Amino acid sequence: MLTTQAAHKNETLTPLQSSFDTVDSAAEQNRYFCFQIKAAHDPQTMLRLLGLFAQRNIVPLTISCQAYVETQDVRLVATGLSKKDAQIIAAKMTAMVTVIDVNLTD
Repeated sequence: MLTTQAAHKNETLTPLQSSFDTVDSAAEQNRYFCFQIKAAHDPQTMLRLLGLFAQRNIVPLTISCQAYVETQDVRLVATGLSKKDAQIIAAKMTAMVTVIDVNLTD
């Protein structure tokens, strides 16, 4: 918790929340999104994909990866996102050089 000089008066400030830290409704909080990603076989890919969730303080519920000779299939399931935020994450995944295809389902 952040405090200021006003703490002498027992006042505290809470950390600022970003727009992606809050979900619009309780129904959206319980909504699951599945990201299915086909990517080049590169050791950095999984970390970069997980970084998109870490930026939003979200830990995916499940993570699975099947590696092949030249590609890998990654499946991430997450909750706590709005539909718009899930679409933004999918778009950022698609923009990655090592990502071949992204399929988002809810």
